[in-house]
Amino acid sequence: MRRGYDKLSGIVCSFGNDPEDGTAYVFTSKDQKLVKIIRNEYLECQFFIQYFDNKYEFCTIAF
Repeated sequence: MRRGYDKLSGIVCSFGNDPEDGTAYVFTSKDQKLVKIIRNEYLECQFFIQYFDNKYEFCTIAF
């Protein structure tokens, strides 16, 4: 999870998706304590980072 917006958008492109289509892409660390979200909307790049302390963790996403 040491990657910034450019590397994470490259991962999205490697799966055949367009990171600039307005969809939000969520990346989590293995222990669910760090969440990074990238999103592009109206020619604006948005990059969110959220850290959780020991009492909290991000919900598990299942498909």
